[in-house]
Amino acid sequence: MIKILKINALEKTYDNTVQVLNDINLDMEAGGFLILVGPSGCGKSTLLNCIAGLETTTSGSIEIAGRDVTQVEPKDRDISMVFQSYALYPTMTVRENIAFGMRVRGVPKEEQRNKIQEVASQLQIDHLLDRKPGQLSGGQRQRVAIGRALVRHPSLYLFDEPLSNLDAKLRVEMRAELKALHEKTRASFVYVTHDQVEAMTMGTQIAVLNGGSIQQYGTPDEIYHNPSNVFVASFMGSPPMNILKGKIERNGQALSVCFLSDDGIPHRVNVPHYDGTPLQHGTEVLLGIRPEYCYLDNSGETIELRAMQVEVTGVDQFVKFRCGDDRVLTARFSDASPMHAGANVRFSLKTSEIRLFDPGTEKAIDSVAEKLVERI
Repeated sequence: MIKILKINALEKTYDNTVQVLNDINLDMEAGGFLILVGPSGCGKSTLLNCIAGLETTTSGSIEIAGRDVTQVEPKDRDISMVFQSYALYPTMTVRENIAFGMRVRGVPKEEQRNKIQEVASQLQIDHLLDRKPGQLSGGQRQRVAIGRALVRHPSLYLFDEPLSNLDAKLRVEMRAELKALHEKTRASFVYVTHDQVEAMTMGTQIAVLNGGSIQQYGTPDEIYHNPSNVFVASFMGSPPMNILKGKIERNGQALSVCFLSDDGIPHRVNVPHYDGTPLQHGTEVLLGIRPEYCYLDNSGETIELRAMQVEVTGVDQFVKFRCGDDRVLTARFSDASPMHAGANVRFSLKTSEIRLFDPGTEKAIDSVAEKLVERI
């Protein structure tokens, strides 16, 4: 099956010295919602601009709908782009802004009218068609920018942090609207954001970038539950995954991890899903556990730590505990009795959700163990 977007070994270097993108490889099915996410300066917007043709690539190739467009001009790539700044013409009405691209391409006026009405109805901006951008709110302007892109029906829609200029409440609303729009149109979206909540809630596939490289590419579920390295584990999730220093302890085939509290008391947790890995007794590891997998359940194996800080956000309490080497473990307790700093809290960890990482490479132990087994 032909991929709607396929990128092979793409690299981008400025002035032959500054490498912004390094060996980017990804592909996307038609009708997908691909999110490019990462911190500022990671290369995500540069990658989007390379796909759009606004940036030239140093090496590698880009295919859109089976056609190599690496050297093709932006206007001939069959794409439509929505910018962070909306890029609306202030002297034109909403109707004229939406129609501008069609008028330039010589689309018949009757077809223009029909398409404008279609997208205006879809985006609920029918009543705004005769207003100018200066008379609109931020959310309304963003809808107009999206409408201008939608009338084209290209192979690929590109979004460059389109919600970053909106306030928090409006961002949540527009996020839901964009997701609903994608589900309704089944168009192919590539969307850049630094907001991992946007990435998790909107995307069908996520590419996590850092330092110009893809750290992990997969579904939101894969990236959240099985991060490929410490960076992905720490970047995706709010609050992020806890990362604690620990050591492997073996009892025959059974495997557990021991970590220290801030007062040096050892705590052990069994990790049976790692029993088959060739990890040796005494091996140093990084233990990862997400805050929501800490339970106030004393029926099984528990640990007891002293609360350092408590943050209440309504139904949830985020309790922070200091562990060895100034590491902090954050637990998310829901519907619990009020807690306070300084209290000793006994709780358990959902061991099936514990992830182990190599402290040297910071890669997930699962992949390291597979390579060890292959060598054996």
